Amino acid sequence: MMYKISVPILLENIVKYGKREKILDELKRIGAERVVLGLGAFCFDKDERDKEMAAIEENCSYFKKHGFEVCAWVWAFMCNGKGDFTKLTDAYGNIHAISSCPLDTDFKKFVGEYINSHF
Repeated sequence: MMYKISVPILLENIVKYGKREKILDELKRIGAERVVLGLGAFCFDKDERDKEMAAIEENCSYFKKHGFEVCAWVWAFMCNGKGDFTKLTDAYGNIHAISSCPLDTDFKKFVGEYINSHF
């Protein structure tokens, strides 16, 4: 059976703590072949979004340059800020303010534009 060791890393932690070289050493030590860069919740502030997308591009290039397959993990439904989207409701009837329904047409449009504006 063939498999690859894939390691998820929150992009925010790389940016916040700046320990990319230490992370790289650990990835090599454990024999990882794939890095999954996790983005935070979708945000509405364009400057914040641009900074996040620049960080994802920079870190994708960095890990690829060091021989890793790199992909991104995007939260499917979480938003920071005011989105006038249908919110998810849990089994107990609690509405989650940052959890948008992925079937909401406006939310799908927002996410598509969010991703396509940078890639």
